[in-house]
Amino acid sequence: MKTNGELSYLAQKYGWKAETLTRARINRMTADESDWHSRFNADEFTRAWGEDQAKAENKKNSADAKSARIWADKATEEEIQESISEVAKFCQRYPQFVGSYVPNREAVISWLRTRNLPCVKANLVTAFEDLASKGLLVLNPSALGLGTETEISGGRVVRHPELYKLLAPAPAEKDRLKLAEQKMSADEYRKQHPEAFRDPRVYAEAAEKIKREINSFRSFHPEYLLTEENSKHLQAYISKRKLPFNRESLEAAYGELVREGYIEINHETVVSSGGTKLVNFGGRPGRANLSHDINRMTAVEYARWLENPANRRLVDDLTVA
Repeated sequence: MKTNGELSYLAQKYGWKAETLTRARINRMTADESDWHSRFNADEFTRAWGEDQAKAENKKNSADAKSARIWADKATEEEIQESISEVAKFCQRYPQFVGSYVPNREAVISWLRTRNLPCVKANLVTAFEDLASKGLLVLNPSALGLGTETEISGGRVVRHPELYKLLAPAPAEKDRLKLAEQKMSADEYRKQHPEAFRDPRVYAEAAEKIKREINSFRSFHPEYLLTEENSKHLQAYISKRKLPFNRESLEAAYGELVREGYIEINHETVVSSGGTKLVNFGGRPGRANLSHDINRMTAVEYARWLENPANRRLVDDLTVA
């Protein structure tokens, strides 16, 4: 702790002087400046130091007086409208609170009146959580998508398997459509989602057709790796260009994506002898030249070569046992 002389020297150096203070300013002072004011500006320092406490007490006294007027039915029209607005905010965020049930309203009001608390959303939430957790309110679980029951109370609330959700505010607006859909009847859902109720044979036939197209495409491309990443690129290419899902579309997508380096090939189908070569398909006598030419191609060259339908037919003939 510095002496009076040392503090006086610092006051002269930094320009400290006895003047009106605020608690906020005191909080920003250095320890030495605060110490100087506490000694040489003591009355003002003491007054300002208690400023926040006085404000807090005044605010509390004002809130207490307001609450007293409300619970004594002496509130002003403005105070009544404020309370109504706060109740509306609470009910909007907590639709599981059955506000139409008079004993519910009386229980919450009694809880607030006993504690002389103002009727604001924060206090309403506290009252709701305390009373509901003890089973003292009638709640509507279906309002939160927690089943179909619209009224439960007592032990059924206390022992509810998802009590933490039952006491929480409703989901944000973005999640309400999902909740509404969960509550829809089967008929309503069928009307809004007709695609979910199509004849399953349609899907089976479509799936079989897609399977045939993929198998046909793969028969021409033994180097193609059937991975999720490769499949994603092929499907994105076809979807973006709105192409039909058939072998021709797969060939077009594959050729371009291989050139761009988006498709990974299976190097195990490639043999190396001074350079990358495609596997010999084991052609019959008289077809060795074609196999030899194919083996001299790189994977990318082979993909480009196969873009010609005539070349694909040659390969098809070559692979026939």
